[in-house]
Order: sequence, then structure tokens, then C-alpha cells
Amino acid sequence: RSRFPDRAGDFARRQVFLLVDQGLYQEAADQGRAFLETERAGVDDAIAIGNALRRSEQFEEAARILEMARVEAPDNATLAKVLSHTYLDQDMTLAAAEVMRQAAAFDPTLVSEAAELYRRAGWLMEALTLNAQVIDQAKKFKQRLAIFIELGRFDQAAGMRDDLERTGLLTDPQEGEDIRYALAYANFKAGDFAAAEQQLVTLERADLFRKATELRRVMEQCADEPWLCR
Repeated sequence: RSRFPDRAGDFARRQVFLLVDQGLYQEAADQGRAFLETERAGVDDAIAIGNALRRSEQFEEAARILEMARVEAPDNATLAKVLSHTYLDQDMTLAAAEVMRQAAAFDPTLVSEAAELYRRAGWLMEALTLNAQVIDQAKKFKQRLAIFIELGRFDQAAGMRDDLERTGLLTDPQEGEDIRYALAYANFKAGDFAAAEQQLVTLERADLFRKATELRRVMEQCADEPWLCR
């Protein structure tokens, strides 16, 4: 560093990564924070150092560095994603969701990710509120279907068939059958067995075919003994 002062930042950065590689995490964190306080350091440096610590499972140190950087750059989407993943690595789903929600105020493309994290955290009404702001219609309706089912709003979930069809979700080559089964389940719970069967009959994937068979068995039982399904 003294010999090449114009590259001091590069050497400081590399030193932190070498310390991480050697398993000297506390020293890496100390050196990283010290470097980030210099005028040579930027947000990208904080992201790189924080992510290196995260990948080495030094989650608390990573989060501390990334949170400090977020104060300076609340609109940086990459920073928000790395910090969110750092919280997810610690099973802190709600904290991850809050980070993404705040980042979405600057980048609307992150709204669906924020809504999904709130759904996973069990904050379904917050997830539904954010879902209404999602721009991508296919993402919005796929997510909304899952939220309605988890909320037990089966009539509303079943009523999404036209939206799901219009956006091509029911015929999507990768996820279409999963969505059809979810729609069938919603119709079953809403008491419309005929509509449920319309979706089940199209399923071909082995695991979903087995689920469809079981759901048909339950529907037959409900038809014969309605009191069991009330």
C-alpha cells in the first residue's frame, strides 16, 4: 500500500477477501469496516465485503456492514438483495421482507419479491397489499392465488380462473399444472366440484396425478357424506 498508494483501495479490498478465505472472520470484519470508513470505499465495496462474509456464514458481521451501507444508499437494489439474503440465511424472513419492501419504494420491480417474503413470513395481509402493486400481471396473479388459498379465501381464489387463463398461467409449460392443481383445490374448498374436476382432468405430471386422484376420492366422499366436509 505504501509503495503503490494509488492502489491502496485494491490492496485493502484484497486483504479482506484473503482474511475471509483463511477463516479469520473477525479480523476480516474489522479490516472491512476500517476500509469502508475511508474515502476510497464505495457501496460496491460494502456489497462485496458483506457478501463475502455472508458466504462464509458470518451473518451478523455481514448484516452489520450491509446495514451501514444501506443508510448511505437506500436505493441500491443489489445491496438490498444481498442484505435480504443475509437475513434469510438466518431464518429472519420478516426482516428480509422489510428490507425488500423499503427497497421497492425505489425500485418497483422488487415489490413482488417483497410480497413473497411477507407471504413466507406469514404476514398475508401485508403480502396481499403489496401484491396489488405488482406490475407484471402473470407474477401478480400467480402470487395472489397462493395468498388467497393461504388466507382461506377459496371463493376469491376460484374466481381467478379467467385472470389465470388470460395471462397464460394455466398453459405455462413449467408451472401450468401446479397452478391448475391449486385452482382445482380452491374450487374444491369452495364447493364447486365440477369446476375442480375441469382442472384435475388436464393434469399429467406423476406427482400431481396422484394428488388429483386423492382429491377426487375426497370429493366423492363429500358428495356421499356432505356432513364430513362441512
